[in-house]
Amino acid sequence: MHTTIKSPLCRTIADFVGDSLELSINAIEANAKLIVFAGVDFIVEQATMLNENAVVLHPNPQAKYPMAKMITVEDVRKARSMHPNAPVAMYVNSPAEVKAKSDLYKET
Repeated sequence: MHTTIKSPLCRTIADFVGDSLELSINAIEANAKLIVFAGVDFIVEQATMLNENAVVLHPNPQAKYPMAKMITVEDVRKARSMHPNAPVAMYVNSPAEVKAKSDLYKET
């Protein structure tokens, strides 16, 4: 699998090409034992969570998505303390540890 931002060579050998949401859906539907992602860390993280029985490999773990790190678990805790009755929603590109502290997250 590979994101739409990588090289043309990767596109020619990938079984699936798409954005983070498309690739997460493909990863589930493929029912594969091995998934290799040419993309950024949060996509690999999400595929790993959604595919408990698959081995998910990330050939370039240094590939990061800086915006995903703009919110932390501590930020969620602070927001909850300031607004205890408000549901917490997260964007699909948020880190797994932040999604885990959320009530729901937006996929599109």
